[in-house]
Amino acid sequence: MFFSRPEILSKISPKVAVTKSLLITDDAVVSELLIDDAIFDLRKIKRIDPHGVLSLLCSVLAKAEEGKPVRLLVEDSFQIQRLHSLGFFFELERNQRDLISWDRSKVTGLRTTDPDMFLPIQYIGNKGGERQIAEDLVRLLIRHGFSEEIGARIGWIFGELADNALTHGKGPCYLMCHRYIAAKKDRFNFLAVAVADRGMGIHNSLRTNPKYSSLDNKAALLTAFKSSVSSWADEFKRGKGLTDVMTISLGNDSYFRVESGDMGFSIPWDRNAKWGRPMCSVSGARYSIVLTDAEFKNVSREDADAYIEALLRTL
Repeated sequence: MFFSRPEILSKISPKVAVTKSLLITDDAVVSELLIDDAIFDLRKIKRIDPHGVLSLLCSVLAKAEEGKPVRLLVEDSFQIQRLHSLGFFFELERNQRDLISWDRSKVTGLRTTDPDMFLPIQYIGNKGGERQIAEDLVRLLIRHGFSEEIGARIGWIFGELADNALTHGKGPCYLMCHRYIAAKKDRFNFLAVAVADRGMGIHNSLRTNPKYSSLDNKAALLTAFKSSVSSWADEFKRGKGLTDVMTISLGNDSYFRVESGDMGFSIPWDRNAKWGRPMCSVSGARYSIVLTDAEFKNVSREDADAYIEALLRTL
C-alpha cells in the first residue's frame, strides 16, 4: 500500500543510470541507492563485491527491522541475477518475507553458480556453525590451486570473526568469499573475504567491559584489535582473535576494512590506515579483507599492537 503513493511513484524512473559500485576500495555508500526512506533502487548497481553485498543486505534488513515496508526496485540484469545467485533475495525472504518486496517476475530461475564465488552468503546463527564451512572452504581453495597457507589463514579469519560476532556482537553473522584470478601470469591471485553481523558493534561491545567504558568510539574500535583486549573480564583470557586477524592482514599484501556502526576504517595496500565513511551506517560490524595468494610475512601480536598504538596516538 505504501508503494502506491503518487509522490513516491513520481520518483521512480523506468530507466536509471547504472553507476553505483559497492566495492571494498570505494567510498560509495548504500544510501545512494535509496530514492525514498525505504525504497532501494538496485538497478543502479554497476559492480558489487562481498563487502558491498553484505553491506546492502544489512541495510535492507535494518530498514525492515524498524517495521517499515521495504521495496526493492529490480530488473532482469546481470547484477540483479548475480545477487540472486549469491542467495541475497533468499536471505531477505528468510528474514523478513512480509516486509520486503520486489518484482519477483524479474528475479526468476535457478540460482546459477558463479565459479569465482567460492562462498555465497552463508548465515551462521550459532557458535561453531562456521567451523564446517571454513573446513570445506579450505579444501576448495587448495583444490583450485591456492596455497595451503592461505587456506589455513582464511579458515582462521572466518573462525575468529564469526566467533567474535556470535560471542561479543550478540547476533548472527554472514560469511562470503570470492576469488579474483590475475590477468597476467606474473601476478598474484586474490581472495576477498567478508564477514558481517547485526549485533551491537565492536566499539559498543568493548565498552561493556568497565575497563574500557570511557573510550570514545574511534578509540574503542581500534583498541579492540589489541591483544588481550576484550569485552570479557581479564580472567577469561580472551581478546586475541581480532589481533590475529590484524597480524594476517599486516603479514600479507592485503586490503583490510572494518566498519562498526557509523565508523569506517581501512588499511589499504600501502599500509597508510585511514578513517572514512562506512558503506552502511547500521548496527553491527562488517569486516572485509582482500588477501594475495603469496607468502605471508611473520607479523607478531606485539607488532600488531605497536601498529594499533601508533594509530591511537593520532586520534
